[in-house]
Amino acid sequence: MKMFTIDEANALIPRVREMFLEIQNIRGALSALEPKIQPAREKAAEGGGSAYGSLFVQLIQNFSRQIREIETTGVLIKDLEVGLFDFPHQLGDRVVLLCWKHGETEIDWYHDVDTGFADRKPLPKDPGPIV
Repeated sequence: MKMFTIDEANALIPRVREMFLEIQNIRGALSALEPKIQPAREKAAEGGGSAYGSLFVQLIQNFSRQIREIETTGVLIKDLEVGLFDFPHQLGDRVVLLCWKHGETEIDWYHDVDTGFADRKPLPKDPGPIV
């Protein structure tokens, strides 16, 4: 598991934000395409088929590519509905997760690995240890 410093995580936010927005665009396109693809799904046993099939497949491939790209950075995807991402961080002898939500300008929060967004705590403003 990749460990991020706070500076490294903050430096990666613009790229994560860009990839998240692309994922949101793809999800919107897939949702808009759904009514046009549904008849082909219903007739899949008879061979299905749709003029929109290749576009649908292309969108799914692009979606998967964006997910893989985020994952290869070491960032953990927590919620694609709201844009919630965690960055593993070594804090002394324990690992915590720096927590970033789309719309925030930088990482100001963290939580323990066995908790989540609801239990996040603000990062202290001084360089002392997080407890």
